[in-house]
Amino acid sequence: MLYLQQMWFRPASTKTSKVSLFAYDNKTIVVENFNDDAVSLRVVVNDKVNSLSNLITGEKLKPAEVKYSRNRFYGYSETQTVFDIKLPAHSYVGLGY
Repeated sequence: MLYLQQMWFRPASTKTSKVSLFAYDNKTIVVENFNDDAVSLRVVVNDKVNSLSNLITGEKLKPAEVKYSRNRFYGYSETQTVFDIKLPAHSYVGLGY
């Protein structure tokens, strides 16, 4: 349950209101898209992570290049790692880090 507080997702578009993030205590997460359309979103980990691994295909996702900000109300801090993810309609992905 601790990882739920350390991770969250930020929608990259307005269509992502039907997207769920399930965080587990073994450093894995499941992101599920309930929309009728594909969505693009960001998963933000409050730790330095080299990659996220797709638990089914083994594909490694590299961190996105983002501009870091010292402002705590917007942007990303240097201690966070950001990943861009695209999910097809009515699908999910299991990720490990």
